[in-house]
Parts: sequence; structure tokens; C-alpha cells
Amino acid sequence: TDLAHGKITIPRGSLLIIDEGSMMSNEHTAAVVSIAERRGCKVLVTGDHQQLAAPGSGGAMKLMANRLGFSQLAVPVRFKAAWEREASLALRVGDESALEQYMIHGRITGAERAEMFGQARRAYVAGRLAGEDTLLMAYTREDCRELSRQIRDDLVHLGLVDGSGEVRLSHGAAASVGDLIVARKNDHHLITDREGGEAHELANGDIFRIEQITGKGVLVRRVLEAAEDGTPRFADQPVIYRDRKSVV
Repeated sequence: TDLAHGKITIPRGSLLIIDEGSMMSNEHTAAVVSIAERRGCKVLVTGDHQQLAAPGSGGAMKLMANRLGFSQLAVPVRFKAAWEREASLALRVGDESALEQYMIHGRITGAERAEMFGQARRAYVAGRLAGEDTLLMAYTREDCRELSRQIRDDLVHLGLVDGSGEVRLSHGAAASVGDLIVARKNDHHLITDREGGEAHELANGDIFRIEQITGKGVLVRRVLEAAEDGTPRFADQPVIYRDRKSVV
């Protein structure tokens, strides 16, 4: 976006690094390569072409790896346990036997849907009470909505969310002061904050905490990447959303 709007100028001969290249869409990858060609730059793509592709039209990194070849790190370094390193490599290439190791070490659990919902709900709420930056994922959007509703009830009961005033979101959901909500639209005209001095435009997937509900709109603060100790971080300044549909 910044390149398209002329906000960034790339010196000739620069090295352009695309990190997590498999997560970049074909359209954006082609745009970077086109810029590199015009400016005489080199493009270095890093990531794992075997992992999930971009939400949009993906596959460019896998195509480049198959056509051009690649260098690969041979030893995983993010795991403390030796079994986990080996299982991770096996899982990466689709070896289902790796799941046995995860089962043996208690990394996979199963139960009826209602029981799994209960376990996930309790774990998330416990994390919030401990002041942790907690992420809960579910398989379908319907499951996400139902878990969000149940967890919100718990947070209201515990006083972490103020249920006295509400705004309506999509699919009949409600939100109040203290709730975390996820943006589902892009708006390049709306600056949410200036983290690190850089203006951040509203983007699909941004997470916000509701600070206040007023007659002028909803006052929210963007959730930033968690601190090194795992505690949540928020933008320095809140922003008013006058069009409530922008945050549903």
C-alpha cells in the first residue's frame, strides 16, 4: 500500500526480503518482483513453502522453490524436547505417524463438542484472569461465535467486561466496554494509531479493546503484539469509530 501510494522510495540495487513468503498472495509477490525488476533489486524469499498458503491466491513460494531450488535449515531450533523437533519435521511432510508422538506426550486431547467447548472456555478465561495475551481458535466461524458468546458471559460475570451498555455486531453478537473485537474490513482512510511513529490503517484482522461507548461512536484501542513476558500491549491512543459497521 505504501509503495502504491508513493510513500516509500526503494533505492536501486536494494535487497528486498519477503519473510513468511508462503503467506504472501501471488498478486503481492508479483508486485514486489515487478518493483525489483524496475529498480534493479534482488528479492530474497524466506519461509516454509510446505506450510499453509496465503488466505488469497497463494502458491508463489512453492512454485519458486520447485523451479529455482532452495536452501533449507536442517535442524529446528525452537523446540526444547528432541521428540518435538523430530515430530515437527515429520508432520511438516505429512507423515501421520508423527501424531502418535503428540498423543503420547499429551499434546492432543479429545472429547464431545460441549466438553471441548467447556475446556477451551475455562482455559481462555483463566488466561485473561492471569493477565496473559491469550488466543483461542476454533474450526468453524459458528464455533467461534458460540465460544465468544459463552466466554463473554463469563467475563461479564467476573467483572472484566461491563455488560451494562452494548453495541451490536454482526450475526447478532453484542460487545461492551472491556470486550475484544476483531475488524473484518479494511479502511485505508482510517488511522487507528501511530505505533512506533508509523501510521496504522484499519486492516482486516485487527483486534481492538472497547474503551467507551458514546453517542459519537465506539472508542477503541488497538491490541498490539504481546510483550516478551506474554502480557498484552495496547496502542497509546484510542480512536473513535463513528461507523460501527467498520468493526464488525
